[in-house]
Amino acid sequence: AHELLRSNPGSTVKINTVPSLEGPPQFQRLYICLAGYKKGFVAGCRPFIGLDGCFLKSAFGGNLLSAVGLDGNNHIFVIAYVVVDIENKDNWKWFLTLLLIFVTSNLFTFSTAAELSPPPEPFDPLADPETEKTIEIINMAEAIVDEVVTKLLTEAAERTLKEEE
Repeated sequence: AHELLRSNPGSTVKINTVPSLEGPPQFQRLYICLAGYKKGFVAGCRPFIGLDGCFLKSAFGGNLLSAVGLDGNNHIFVIAYVVVDIENKDNWKWFLTLLLIFVTSNLFTFSTAAELSPPPEPFDPLADPETEKTIEIINMAEAIVDEVVTKLLTEAAERTLKEEE
């Protein structure tokens, strides 16, 4: 983490661990959003954020959660990613909260991989666990965006009032 921050000023790298009674702390999650990702996304990408996760098949396991945008040529543009011990609501919320710190507008479309492929016929969205997961992630993303935007607007209003006094 220190090397990433040293070689990429303006980047965000967060590592979380959980205490262990039997030894050193155990890895929980790692968030990486390089400064170039931030600048490139804000300066040249469409107002779209795609969210997805996949298993990491290694001796350590875990999951990779990612957020990507679309550049002007409709190519995938990495925004940020996390490595987590398990894909769950807590880790998605942590990821989206950190991601939305620098995304200060709620004018973004969120999508997940499950939405990008057409469902097989017949399709009952309420019976499909992937659709439920997709809707859950999008709802969580929208709630976090609303929370972050409200906080930013409140802070801006408070600064304005202080400046006027």
